[in-house]
Amino acid sequence: MKKLITLIAVMTMIVSTSMAQYQNRNNRGGDVLASTKYSKNYGKNNKSNAREINSFQRQARESIAQGIVAGTINSNEAKRLLEVAERIEAKENRFLRNGRLTGRESNELKRDIDSLNKMIRREIRDRDVANVDRNNRYSRGVNYRR
Repeated sequence: MKKLITLIAVMTMIVSTSMAQYQNRNNRGGDVLASTKYSKNYGKNNKSNAREINSFQRQARESIAQGIVAGTINSNEAKRLLEVAERIEAKENRFLRNGRLTGRESNELKRDIDSLNKMIRREIRDRDVANVDRNNRYSRGVNYRR
C-alpha cells in the first residue's frame, strides 16, 4: 500500500511540474508575438490571404485572355505577360513550401500582381494590336476593307 501511495505521489509531481512549463496561450498579456502566432485567427487570415492572391491571379489571367480575344494584346505581349504571371505563381509556390504565407510574403505577392495588372492595362491601352481584321482573319499587314 505504501508503494502505491508513493507511486501516485511521484506521478502527480511529475505531471504537475511538466504542466507548469506551458503558459496559457489564450491570455492577452505577456508575449504579444506568441499570443498572435498561436491564436485562432492566425490560420484564417493566412487562408484568406492565399484565397485573395489566387483570385487576383485568376483575374489577371482572365484580363490577358480577354485582351487576346479582343485583339488589343498581340502574341508577343501575351507571351511576356504570361511569363510574368508564371513567375508570380512560382514565387507563391516557393513561399508556400512551409505551408503558410507570412504577411511580408503575401504583401510581396500582392505588389507583384499589382505590377502585372499595370502591365496588362498598359498593353491593352497601347495602339499595338494583333493583325486581325474585322472578320477575324489574320491580315499580315494587308487591310481587307470592303
